[in-house]
Amino acid sequence: MSKVEIFHNIAPNGAGFFGFNSVLIEGGGKRDAATDDERHPLVKVYEYQTEGPERPSYADDLRICEGAFAMFNNGSGQEDGRYFGRRLRSLSTGDVVVVDGQAYSCESAGWKERDRAELAIVDDYPFPDAAPRDGAHRIITVPWVEVPFDNRGRRQTFAFRTLMAAVPEAFDQPPGNALPISAAFVPALRLWYDGGQQVELVELARQWWAEHKDHGPVHLIGVGDVPGVPARELAVGDALMWNYGATYVVDEIRDVSPQYIQIIEHPSGKPVAQTPRRLKKDRLVARVARAGE
Repeated sequence: MSKVEIFHNIAPNGAGFFGFNSVLIEGGGKRDAATDDERHPLVKVYEYQTEGPERPSYADDLRICEGAFAMFNNGSGQEDGRYFGRRLRSLSTGDVVVVDGQAYSCESAGWKERDRAELAIVDDYPFPDAAPRDGAHRIITVPWVEVPFDNRGRRQTFAFRTLMAAVPEAFDQPPGNALPISAAFVPALRLWYDGGQQVELVELARQWWAEHKDHGPVHLIGVGDVPGVPARELAVGDALMWNYGATYVVDEIRDVSPQYIQIIEHPSGKPVAQTPRRLKKDRLVARVARAGE
């Protein structure tokens, strides 16, 4: 298997269309970039694995590059649905394909082998807030997000890494807190994941964070960290979890002061055994199910 990475050339004024790392000369003509500042900025937008020999040759790499050009060009008849599902523009002259660490620039005819030092890779390219449409596709550059691992060594979901990239402040907190927050987010995005349409997910992630930025993990004895919501957001019928996994259902909510509420709850399966509980409105509570769920 070979790892293939796709980089968009985002040089100003479309300079990449005149050739990778080409500098236009006033009055006509062009020359190669001579300094780091003149090199064309590149943004990684896609990554995939493809079948290949254990020790691929130069010719094997070129075949992979040609395959990438066909898959990532609108109108080729061999378009890759996941690539265009991310609303990326077509692979073009000046862009770069990296095969197992070896870079090749897309030329007006064919490919040119490049040294890694020639690549000016942008690591902090922002997600677009909006993007114009060009027919069925959006002609934009959307940065690829590396798939992180959670604290159990498992690959995170597409929704999780989208949230992490779109609203990094959600994860600017002590280690271990990010996973419970993301756990509350993933179900909301599961139905929105369609062929890797990451741009739409980014906006959804931002909306989610605006509504949930005051949420966080709750540590329950005998259970561990679980997603929490402020007590002021509770509703009659919500199911709550307390220490040691005990679950209760909210029967009534009383507003007792500007800072506090009182809830009347009963243990799950025992509706007659009601008990009151006084909660500060901004206290995080483990809600395991909303009313009606």
